[in-house]
Amino acid sequence: MARLVRASAAQRPTAIGLDILLSEAEDGPADNDLAKAFRDAGNVVLAAKVSGSPQGLWAGPLPLFLANSARVGHVQAVEDTDGICRSVPVQELTAEGPRWALALETARIARRGVFEEGSGRRWLEKDPTNLDDASGPKPAGWKSYAPQLLVIDFREQYSPGQRIPPFVVVSASELLSGRSEPELRRKAILIGFGATQLSDRLPTPVSDQMPMPGVEIHANVLDGLLNGRDLRHITLLPQILFLVTFSLLSTWLVLRWPGWEGVLVQTVLLVVSYWAGYWLFANAHRLIAFGPVLCVGILAVPLAQLENLVVVNRD
Repeated sequence: MARLVRASAAQRPTAIGLDILLSEAEDGPADNDLAKAFRDAGNVVLAAKVSGSPQGLWAGPLPLFLANSARVGHVQAVEDTDGICRSVPVQELTAEGPRWALALETARIARRGVFEEGSGRRWLEKDPTNLDDASGPKPAGWKSYAPQLLVIDFREQYSPGQRIPPFVVVSASELLSGRSEPELRRKAILIGFGATQLSDRLPTPVSDQMPMPGVEIHANVLDGLLNGRDLRHITLLPQILFLVTFSLLSTWLVLRWPGWEGVLVQTVLLVVSYWAGYWLFANAHRLIAFGPVLCVGILAVPLAQLENLVVVNRD
C-alpha cells in the first residue's frame, strides 16, 4: 500500500482518496512506512464508516495514519427501497460527530477549496453543489442536522475492454511495475478494490449484470463535483404545476376524442411527457417524478368515461 501511494503521488495528482479502511495495525515498520507515504504525498484522504463497535461509533484509520493524512471522509452509501444506490449522504452523523463524504473531502483537496456558507446554501469554491440546508432557526442551545443527499449523476459502468471507458482506470500491478502511462497527472485519484469476492459492490441505475464497486461509485460522485454536474430533483411547486396542467390536458383530450382514439392520444401524450422528462435529465441534469404523471395518464381515460356515463344518466 505504501508503494502504491508513492507510485500514485509520483504522477503529481491533485488528490488521492483511499476507499480502504485502515483501522487495524500490521507491524511497526510497515505502519510507519505507510504513514510516511501519506505525509510525503500531502494530499491523501482516508476512509471511515459507521460502526457498532464498543470501542467507538466510527471505524476509521489508525491515529498514526490519521495524523499524516490530509482529511478523512465517510464511505456510506444509500440504498433506496428497491435496493438501488442512487445517492450518498453529504454528512454521516453519529453521537461522536459528523463526517463529510469521502468524495467531497477529496474534491476539497483537489480544488484546494473550502465550503463557503451563504443564503442557506453551501458551495464548493465557485461551483454550487446540491447541499441545501433544510434546517431553519434553532433555539439557543440546540443543534440539529437535516438529512442531505448527493444524487449521483452516474456515467456508464466501467468494464474491461471498453472502447471509451467512463474513467481512466489503472491496475495497481501496472502502476507498481511502471508499465502504466503517466496519465494521472493533475487528476484526482481514487484507490479501492474492484474484486467481486470482496463484496464491496452495490447495484446502481447503470449496473448491467454486475453490481458497481464502491470505489467506482465514489468516482462518479467525485466526477460530478469536480465537473460541476449537479443532478437534483425539480422542486415541488413546478412539479405540482406540471401535474395539474397534465391532468387538465389529459381530461380534455379524452373527452374530445372518446373511445379508442382518446386512449391512443393519451398514450402518445404519456410517451412525449416521458421523453421530455428524460431530456431534462440528460441535458439539464434535473429529475422529475414521473410516477404521479403516469397515474394521472392511466386514470384519465376511465374517469373521463365515468363523466360521460354521469351525463348520460342525467339525460
